Amino acid sequence: TRTYGAMGGKGRNPSLPYFYAFYYSNSPLYNAVDGVRKWTCNTVLLFMDEADLTFHPEWQRQLIQILTAFLPLEYGACGVTDIQALLTTHSPLLLGDIPPNNVSFLRTAVNPENKTAQNTFGQNIHTILKSSFFLQNGVGEFARAKINKTAETLRKMIRGDVDKTPEKLAACKAVIDLVSHGIIKNKLLELYDEATGNDNQTVETIRGTIGTLHTDQIEYMIRVFQDEIERRKQ
Repeated sequence: TRTYGAMGGKGRNPSLPYFYAFYYSNSPLYNAVDGVRKWTCNTVLLFMDEADLTFHPEWQRQLIQILTAFLPLEYGACGVTDIQALLTTHSPLLLGDIPPNNVSFLRTAVNPENKTAQNTFGQNIHTILKSSFFLQNGVGEFARAKINKTAETLRKMIRGDVDKTPEKLAACKAVIDLVSHGIIKNKLLELYDEATGNDNQTVETIRGTIGTLHTDQIEYMIRVFQDEIERRKQ
């Protein structure tokens, strides 16, 4: 079987056949009988290398659903009884739609021992990235290096290994201000407070904590604080 470029491509030899995965009138795999499509084979094996390549994450999230709905419609009514799709991917969104018995992991630089990951079907993409794509860290390498360097500098100041100069403190604070609200930022602020001699939470630390909470959680905390204030007044 010979397969050539796009149908009607410039310079093609018109005597050579063109084979396609889907219907074209000149496909040898297709016969028109009484206006009904009928394939001359009953098995389709579809290969898609890097199936998610260039797709927006939302399209990646929908791809398996679309394929499993589309392929039976395209082939099932035409006499095809066996449809298999073989996909390669680096997308946790695609992997999360594949049952574990249908997943094979390849030995790569990040998986040199060819480990088999846990069940990924219906799994959260963050868990899939860590357990199935074997990520060493959930933060970008540039940001991780900056955060670690800042934390280590603050620890050295706390231990007295380096001087607490205004320039060094300002450099650490500049990095902390860039980090998004959450556990990492809060931990850096705690180190900064300790390095500057402030053992109590600063306003920024409190704001960082509030930034990770839902509105109803914040309202609950306000009520708790109000009750505590009233208790102390008594």
